Amino acid sequence: MIGCRHLGTAFAACVPLLLAGCTSLAIAGADRSSLKPATLVESCPLGVPWTKIRVAETPEGVELDFSTSWPANVEDLRRRVRDQARAYGPNRHLGSGHDGEHHGPRDHGLRLWTMGALTTRVEDTPTGAKLAIAPTDPARRDEVRDAILRRVARIESRSCPR
Repeated sequence: MIGCRHLGTAFAACVPLLLAGCTSLAIAGADRSSLKPATLVESCPLGVPWTKIRVAETPEGVELDFSTSWPANVEDLRRRVRDQARAYGPNRHLGSGHDGEHHGPRDHGLRLWTMGALTTRVEDTPTGAKLAIAPTDPARRDEVRDAILRRVARIESRSCPR
């Protein structure tokens, strides 16, 4: 049995180890070296813990509803959805916290730049944001929908807590 005197020492030794897995929760301004495999950030859509994506087809393309169950993450999620919508704008491909790397543990975004010419629209919601995506060429609607559905399925297949 551990005495009270030793319990405090054991607690002090274990807390840093427990928190080490959470280091990537605040990577907005972090450098690449702070990203470690198997963190919540890498397992969750757009790198925002406690986030899920709902997909709805629209006549023009698809609408993605990004929603977080953790109120403290709503503003970060909205900012990252807007980043996704600007895939073709200034500083494109940069993403938040990973200097434009889009492989390995940084594989939690939509990769819209790989889908040809698109139009996007973002609307804030109480728990995040909706992102409407449509190809500029309506004949590519099914192709773009399928690519986005595959990408969302890949992102959602990870073990992000809901």
